[in-house]
Amino acid sequence: MPDTIPLDSASDFLQAVPYPFSFWLAVIVLFALLLETAFRLHVAWVKPAIAIYLTIGAWYLYNMVYDTPAYFFAIFPPGVIDQALYQVILFLVAFRLAVPAIAYAFTKGLVDCPGYPRYDPQQLMVLFKSLLGTWALIFVLGVSQIDFNILAIIWPPTSPYKIRMFERGAIGEGIDFLYSFASYVYLLVCALFGVLLAVGNKQLKTLSGTMIALTWPYFFYDRTRNTMLAVLLPGVVAYWLLTSGKLFRKVVFSVIIFMSLNTWFLLVMKARGGGGGVTMAAYTEKDQDLSEVKHQGLNMLEELCWIDLFVDSGALVLSPGARYFGELVNMVPRTIWPGKPRIGYDYAIARGLKNTNMQGEFVLATVSTGMIGQGVHNFGTFFGVIAAAVIMACWTGFLAKLWLQRDQLPRAALFMVGVGLTFNMGRDITLLVLWPFVFGYLGLRLYEAKVGKV
Repeated sequence: MPDTIPLDSASDFLQAVPYPFSFWLAVIVLFALLLETAFRLHVAWVKPAIAIYLTIGAWYLYNMVYDTPAYFFAIFPPGVIDQALYQVILFLVAFRLAVPAIAYAFTKGLVDCPGYPRYDPQQLMVLFKSLLGTWALIFVLGVSQIDFNILAIIWPPTSPYKIRMFERGAIGEGIDFLYSFASYVYLLVCALFGVLLAVGNKQLKTLSGTMIALTWPYFFYDRTRNTMLAVLLPGVVAYWLLTSGKLFRKVVFSVIIFMSLNTWFLLVMKARGGGGGVTMAAYTEKDQDLSEVKHQGLNMLEELCWIDLFVDSGALVLSPGARYFGELVNMVPRTIWPGKPRIGYDYAIARGLKNTNMQGEFVLATVSTGMIGQGVHNFGTFFGVIAAAVIMACWTGFLAKLWLQRDQLPRAALFMVGVGLTFNMGRDITLLVLWPFVFGYLGLRLYEAKVGKV
């Protein structure tokens, strides 16, 4: 096989390009790790680890399946592709080796409670009322910023364009950090309605379902797929892990959710590419042919190849820990620190997204580096992969602690949010994904301090 296949080569030849050995080896390693979890489900760290494995499988290995090996070999030399796939294997192995000891450090002294927890209906109702009050406060503040256009928030198709309650610029300035705080808490509250729908009694299911009908369209008629997943997945995870329904029923439910979500995401991609209204209100039945529409963004293996290529050529200079530091200090408002690092600008420039106008140079858009690529950008092609694996092992250990404390309803709910957000971390390990969890944890600690828990 040549170093690269010209993009204008015959399509039948391109389709015949086989998967490289490194791909099949990565698939075998991932399958073996998933098979192991089937025999170790009683171990606290295994359930969040499954989320990590599925995240890697979706963002990296499925990338080659969805875009075909021909696409990769048309862009990258075989050596770069093999390097990226072996890095995926290294991540999986390093994560599996690191997670037991790290999880033990987080969960030392905690004892698992067997079976499904039974939550006091009164406690569930108290949580619902707290969420409802928080939602109402943020909702009123939000719609006050848009001339109380309530209908466009509750049912976005009534508006020809997307209306956001807390609009802010790409680079936060002034009080934009308060808008971000409100939007993240709003997402958290709406996601927790899904958790209560899964674990509540008949009355609570009705109330939670009503709130879902009023709040979730705001997210699902948006362009942003990661927020759709963030609001949906905690409830799905709660249904799987906190309810005693039959396995067959859970599988059927999940398949229906996946198929519906897949179709909806294709509609989102068509709305993005067609220039129509963000809410898709402009679509008619004859416009909704999705056969030519493809998902975009599930390409972290491709980005990993680019990062390796740039690092090896010197086009992208390693920043030992700087990228992670930038993610960490993202919490500091730019009003307080005007020179706060701009995350991902150097990689966007390497990817050719720099432009210039009369105001000077600027970046057209930032590009996600991926869970593994982010580590490579920080610490190189070997140690960077291990660094990313260790960080995700720490995340898994913290979730394992919450899982062992699932008899306490707030901690169980926070666990579901954390697992639900894990998939979005496949694009980057960033607080921009984790803020709902962070604010939820801070709220949890304040609540426990108030009621006297440690």
